[in-house]
Amino acid sequence: MIPIYAQKNRIKFLVVIVALIIGAVTITYTNVLVSKLSEREQELVQLYAKGLRYMINAPSDDNIVFIEEEILSSNHTIPVILTDENENILDFKNIDLPENISENRKNELLQREIARMKAQHAPIIVPWAEGSENYVFYKDSALLSQLRYYPYVQLMVIACFA
Repeated sequence: MIPIYAQKNRIKFLVVIVALIIGAVTITYTNVLVSKLSEREQELVQLYAKGLRYMINAPSDDNIVFIEEEILSSNHTIPVILTDENENILDFKNIDLPENISENRKNELLQREIARMKAQHAPIIVPWAEGSENYVFYKDSALLSQLRYYPYVQLMVIACFA
């Protein structure tokens, strides 16, 4: 009877080791994916800011439609807020706000978003006319945020299985 008991312990030990290896590989791989996706989102926000700069300094209106449609409007996932030097909100994208709210409430919610965005990323400075600056605040997309927590959820499932 002891050899059977010893065999069961080895199988349990093997299952735990395999689960730990799967967990470590999953976390490592997901962190690599998150890092790459984060870099890509940062590049997209940089492109958004460059598009704004170009529109400000454009000598003619010929390319502005292209910039507006292909660069500025193509962002459908990354939450961004454009403000002036005093953090007065000029524009925002991809931020869900309740419908039919007052302008004061909307500004209050957007100011809270700016605080969250500041905690995640430094704002991108967009030079404006005559020495003034605007700022593009942004935060990680919902997909990136979910991807950050995915391996931990998976590890809990594996732990339950083990």
